[in-house]
Amino acid sequence: MTEQLRKAALLPFLLALAGQPLPALAAPDALEREPRRDAQPTDASPAPLAEPAQPSVIGPYRVLHELGSGGMGSVHLAESTDNAGQHVALKLMRSDSFSPALLAQFDVEQRALASASHDSIARFIGSGATTDGRPWIAMEWVEGQPITAYCDARRLDVDARLALLGEVCDAVQHLHERGIIHGDLKPSNILVTERDGRARPKLIDLGLARLRADAPDLDTPVMGTPAYMAPEQFDLAEPLRDERSDVFALGRVLRELLVGEPHATSTARAGLGPILLASRAPELPLRAHFDRLGAATDSVARRRGTRARALRRRLDRTLDGIAQRATEARRERRFSGPRELAMALREHLRDRARRADLARDVLLVGAVSTLAFACGVLFASS
Repeated sequence: MTEQLRKAALLPFLLALAGQPLPALAAPDALEREPRRDAQPTDASPAPLAEPAQPSVIGPYRVLHELGSGGMGSVHLAESTDNAGQHVALKLMRSDSFSPALLAQFDVEQRALASASHDSIARFIGSGATTDGRPWIAMEWVEGQPITAYCDARRLDVDARLALLGEVCDAVQHLHERGIIHGDLKPSNILVTERDGRARPKLIDLGLARLRADAPDLDTPVMGTPAYMAPEQFDLAEPLRDERSDVFALGRVLRELLVGEPHATSTARAGLGPILLASRAPELPLRAHFDRLGAATDSVARRRGTRARALRRRLDRTLDGIAQRATEARRERRFSGPRELAMALREHLRDRARRADLARDVLLVGAVSTLAFACGVLFASS
């Protein structure tokens, strides 16, 4: 392994120790080229070229304002100049990001979006390049909240959260069936909107997607958000991800929906070591994870529409088994794909519904029997 690859491999661990998300990186040699942010220009070291001002019009779209930016580029809210009122999220590559690796990744994102056709995936609208050669992608503008924030704000119970995640699994399965690995599943990339009075999840940001048909590239740097990355995604000596890497990320989202914080995030914030060690370690059982929250258990339970004791009971052995299997460190032990995870979640919900129906039937039979007995006593005494 070269010195540059060693630096690329170490970067996620350093970021994890600080509890920071891992940005999409350029090729490893970009680490050598990037200037220090605190360096002051001198006569001997000229100042880096400034990023040119963002154009006010990009293709057939008028740029309204920036929504966010990252290592690869920026995302803007824009409206169509041809179709008044149509808003899009427009992703524009940075002018200093024209490395072959990032240009190829931008192309993968465009192809992935264009090939997807699912109600729970942001729709691809168009693509092109600016007059100075920067590629852009226009996609459906999704005005929603991250899935965890949406559920907490509405105090959705565990059953509603599981049902919503099942729909997310369906969308990820759709990508997998088209040979696309999302590669960066996390709450902020799973937005929830409401339509016809019903919650609708939407997957966004396929900026780190991979096509299964592409040959593994061992020069590809580590990319992703550490708290949701599977152990194999940190390993530069093998292909970075397959369908089960997305399953691991969905499992981390599941844990966050249930108990409020993914295990790896809490480990990183506590400064207990590189996040890779946390991703390889067995996950805590859900109840043990919940108990670790201490005084916060009451507020976590309230955001799930219940009390701490009731939520702890709800984190039963079956649900814990699903969460544990989804986040197994060894990918061959995980669910084979999001469809299998969704099936397990839905079977768990159906089993709860069957047990609830049985309990109601037992109560009804008991009430009828008691009433009949009381009527018999009254009749006998009259």
